[in-house]
Amino acid sequence: MRKIVIPQPWASMIVAGVINVFDLGIDLGTEPCIVLIVAAPWQKYDNRKKIPLEWLQALEMAQLLGLVPLYQEMSFNCIIGYVTAVSAKNLTNSIWAYGSNPETLYQLVLPFIFDETMPVQVVVTEDHLMRASEPFPEVPYSDGTELCVQVNKDIFHRAVEGFWFSIPLTDAMARLLLKDGKNIEYHTVMLKYGFHVKRFLYQKENDFYISLDINGKPKRYYSINKERKEARAFFKIHLEHKIC
Repeated sequence: MRKIVIPQPWASMIVAGVINVFDLGIDLGTEPCIVLIVAAPWQKYDNRKKIPLEWLQALEMAQLLGLVPLYQEMSFNCIIGYVTAVSAKNLTNSIWAYGSNPETLYQLVLPFIFDETMPVQVVVTEDHLMRASEPFPEVPYSDGTELCVQVNKDIFHRAVEGFWFSIPLTDAMARLLLKDGKNIEYHTVMLKYGFHVKRFLYQKENDFYISLDINGKPKRYYSINKERKEARAFFKIHLEHKIC
């Protein structure tokens, strides 16, 4: 089996199934093959990095849902899981194909995260390979007058009256929160962590805000969809009175 070195956080996102198309930087041929994902040290971000806004939004959403570890908890310089790679020269319209070489672009399917990381030098055999059986958490969704959000363990346990957290304003989130340019009013917000649930009244003060850099200027990144520099917008959710 091939070992492919991918920088964090993209390595964790690949084995979690968040990234389904990626430039692996190597020609693996046209036949599907299993590749082991070796996590390299994670990348730091600032306004000078040419990292698309959509990539950062997907990362922040995956961390919110608990699919991907927070930065300080990410593993590196080790094997963290594997995927099956299928040649994907015709999938260049994916956001994850941005800046890629079509010859080394692959669709990534059947992802799996190892319970324990493995040293890069280890010889991985068929006995190590398993298939993921648990479904991935749902993205935020609307249930009538309730906004439902799957969150990671940290946010769920810290969620009390007066607590707030933010959600990256992806296109999907904008459709949940806005209609005809106006905020959609929900009555309650439900937080889910696995089978655990907390419900709070939905504060009217919930609103959008722009992330600023150390100079007080909006953090802007190239947006693939809009083909321009875009400010990093978030939606802040304040938790009011707990109802269950």
